[in-house]
Amino acid sequence: MENFLSQLPRLKLQNDAEEVSKGPSSTKDPERELKQGHLQGAFDHEDAHMWPETPPAEARCDSLIPAGANEAVLEKLQDKVLKEVGGAFSCVLGVLGDRLGLYKAMDGAGKVTPAELAVRTGCSERLMREWLNANAAAGWVAYHAPSETFELTAEQAMVLARDENPSNLMGLMEVAASLSGTHLETLASTFKSGRGLSYGEQPVGMARGIARATATEWEALLVQVWLPALGDILEEELERGGKVADVGCGFGATTLMMARSYPNSTFVGFDRHELSVLQARAIAKDNGIEGNVSFQVSTAKNFPGDGFTLITMLDSLHDFGDPLGAAKHVYEALADGGIWLIVEHLTDGKLSGNLTNPLARVLYSFSTLVCVPNALSQEGGCSWGACAGEAKIRGVVEAAGPFREFRRIAESPRHMVFAARK
Repeated sequence: MENFLSQLPRLKLQNDAEEVSKGPSSTKDPERELKQGHLQGAFDHEDAHMWPETPPAEARCDSLIPAGANEAVLEKLQDKVLKEVGGAFSCVLGVLGDRLGLYKAMDGAGKVTPAELAVRTGCSERLMREWLNANAAAGWVAYHAPSETFELTAEQAMVLARDENPSNLMGLMEVAASLSGTHLETLASTFKSGRGLSYGEQPVGMARGIARATATEWEALLVQVWLPALGDILEEELERGGKVADVGCGFGATTLMMARSYPNSTFVGFDRHELSVLQARAIAKDNGIEGNVSFQVSTAKNFPGDGFTLITMLDSLHDFGDPLGAAKHVYEALADGGIWLIVEHLTDGKLSGNLTNPLARVLYSFSTLVCVPNALSQEGGCSWGACAGEAKIRGVVEAAGPFREFRRIAESPRHMVFAARK
């Protein structure tokens, strides 16, 4: 039982499953609430500075290259495959742009903002912004940072917008997208309505693919690097018998890794996607890890329990429709001195700062197709996307409650790791 990847296909996921506990849309605007302030004097306690200002060397993982591998060959192959994956995502976004008339609306229009293009095409402004970000990361549209506008150059229009031009490649893209089985009509409808698309409405295999894509990094770093970076006090408490909530746990890999390593502590994995919770329970049973771990269907704003030693959110905060509401609930659920561990993608938070990031094309594409629609399907009114950046994370932590301290305590080539102490 080295890892849990082999257990992932055990349950067949259904395509028509709805997320549990999804409430009606709310008129609240958490992002506006953040901008209005009330930071409650965060992080000014006398006993602050539990962690160093910058991640210590032992918590900075610059490579995930396995021992014995030819690093140059492996990294070259990874880069090549990553580009191909980015291309696959871009094909889907390209065909969406074709069906919704987005490229044609940009052809000859000069510099446009997401809001302007949304009005011209009758699409959701938020999804339009993420779609344009993904296209800019792919090099399919030009981005003008000073004005935060986008433009389809003449050459880009020949390839993407002008059907009569012999350079046009949209037909090939449509073939590629159709072979992938992507539900283009559903996505196109989401762009028009802006109502969002939950994980339960995504194609079969989406949740399983996400679990497989992240589990190896969690296995390498969560228990071995990131939890130790939180300090000896937490380590001792988990060894003795702490209480841990893993929010947005998906198939439960992170919950089970921690439960296996700290048998005296109690772990609960929460996720709003019911079939992911069923899968997590099955994996726990198959691996014989049941005595100190359980899984429940719940949202980040209403998961039950209090007095938690540790609450973890790995790649989940940016998927919430109300991250501020989730943060406030975390603060109330933590024990005094308890820690909130947040892991998010290592991004700048601004498109101009992300265009040189080798992961930007994949992240913005995935965010357009999955993350932003998922957040829009929930109550709350927020939709950060996968490239949220540190400023947004810090903002919700500061607004949620008088945490004693907030720090970036570790990072990897793909993720940045934060901790807030109550």
